[in-house]
Amino acid sequence: MLPSPRNSPDGHASLIERTQCNLLLHSEGMETHVEAIKEVAPHIRIVQVPSFDDFRNRGSESGPYDGHYSEAEDASVLVLHTSGSTGLPKPIYLTNGGLAVTGLFKDMEKPKGRQNTADVLFAADKPMFCMSPFFHAMGAIMMSRSLMCRAPLVLAPPEKPANAQLVLDVLEKSR
Repeated sequence: MLPSPRNSPDGHASLIERTQCNLLLHSEGMETHVEAIKEVAPHIRIVQVPSFDDFRNRGSESGPYDGHYSEAEDASVLVLHTSGSTGLPKPIYLTNGGLAVTGLFKDMEKPKGRQNTADVLFAADKPMFCMSPFFHAMGAIMMSRSLMCRAPLVLAPPEKPANAQLVLDVLEKSR
């Protein structure tokens, strides 16, 4: 599950209960949000994951994804959630197969006389600015795009809502 740091304590508690989450993985710098979750879900086990550079230095322990699916395609592998604007956030379960569909867009036939947006979206090795945090559906699509195409993402800070100045700052710093 990818919870929004903007969720209320009640929203976190509801999502954790509804999804039966018992382990929270977090990166460095998220300690304040982790503490807020721990207050409403004291049973949850918390583990800080290695940094991106640590993961990158380990290298690949498996080959690239071959695009074939198995009986596990219906298994839920990622949980997003609604915004909670009409009550508490509700979990949205994504399956292996659902995420894999994103990779199939790049093989779709182009409409006659038009550019296929998938050619731009799935351009390998080209960085792409992702304004949506990973707890948002578009952020999850961009994350899978990055993994499937081995293409880097430039990310905005997840705890801040996007605005024009933030976009300009990210573009300037990432070139």
